Amino acid sequence: MPTFFLTHHFPRDFQSSSETAAAATEWFASMGANLVGRGNPTVEPQRLGNCGSDHAQLAHTLFSADDLESAIAAAQAWPLLARGGGVEVREFTLVKSTVPV
Repeated sequence: MPTFFLTHHFPRDFQSSSETAAAATEWFASMGANLVGRGNPTVEPQRLGNCGSDHAQLAHTLFSADDLESAIAAAQAWPLLARGGGVEVREFTLVKSTVPV
């Protein structure tokens, strides 16, 4: 199952509230076991909503989905899309290190 990297763009004037925190918590909980680890992002992003350069805050999420369409569907539920934010969706390729740890 492919892994996807979401970059969450918060509007410049974003003010957190208990409502937005609860909505975000619910959204993350909906990912369940599909939340995954770290790696190197690849492929051009699929942008949803306002992903302009005027955003003051960014957050990132890694999760697995069956395909790009499923990843976009999950990203469309990000609560800040309805509040002027945006989400970039990129397929994520994990690179195995050849350097001993």
